[in-house]
Amino acid sequence: MDNKKPILSVEKQIQHLKDKGVKFEIMDEESAQHYLTEHNNYFKLTSYRKIM
Repeated sequence: MDNKKPILSVEKQIQHLKDKGVKFEIMDEESAQHYLTEHNNYFKLTSYRKIM
């Protein structure tokens, strides 16, 4: 059984963050998309989301 998670495009990463409750108040979605494209720190970024 293959339990690997699919690789998400930057647009899908943004949507996934929104689905998880991340709000783009400090950085807008377009800036976040640029950042993820240039730096690819999605997993570091998700560690900052507020867990409710």
